[in-house]
Amino acid sequence: MIRINLIPYREGRRLQKVQMIIGAWGATLLLGILLAFLVNGTVNDWISEKERQKKKNTETIAALEKDLGEVKDIKEIKEEVRARLDTIASLQNQRDLQVHILDELALSIPKEVWISQVSSAGALLTVNGRAISNAWVAQFMRMLDASPYFGQVDLTRISQVAESEQKVKEFTLQIAITPPLPQAGAKEKGPTAPGKDRSQSPPPPAASPPAPTKGG
Repeated sequence: MIRINLIPYREGRRLQKVQMIIGAWGATLLLGILLAFLVNGTVNDWISEKERQKKKNTETIAALEKDLGEVKDIKEIKEEVRARLDTIASLQNQRDLQVHILDELALSIPKEVWISQVSSAGALLTVNGRAISNAWVAQFMRMLDASPYFGQVDLTRISQVAESEQKVKEFTLQIAITPPLPQAGAKEKGPTAPGKDRSQSPPPPAASPPAPTKGG
């Protein structure tokens, strides 16, 4: 009977299996290490890219804030210039209005009325003067009322004084300044026609002295 000793063969097979297992583990470990390096490199690249994007975004935001500041400065400058232009326009309008008021006042003075003083406070004009009679004072008030630049005309004072051995009436008028709107052009009663000399209007008939509407 032939006997074969299989122990060395079995030991070799066992050793071969152990080597295969160790090799598989080593390959798995190596693969894991490679994957770890790859993942680590990918993560690092992703982090670096995010850092670059963050830096770029920060720079973009800084540039936008700078541009926004410049735009804000320009807006403030424009507003300041606009305010100055509005002020200049307002002053120009006031100057033009004063010229028109003086023109209207001059056109409204009858030939027998003399103006000694004119002053203004806001939208109120105060006129001091003298006239030959009460009738001429009344005529002056009607002429003022006919102007589109004047509203209510109040006689606040009238008295008799002597001037060059002649008795005349000394008076004070308070006149509301109501310039016509640019859209309307004039008040409904309308301005005096261009070229008409209101100072040449005939004197009204003698009448009783107009009663002062204010004061005494």
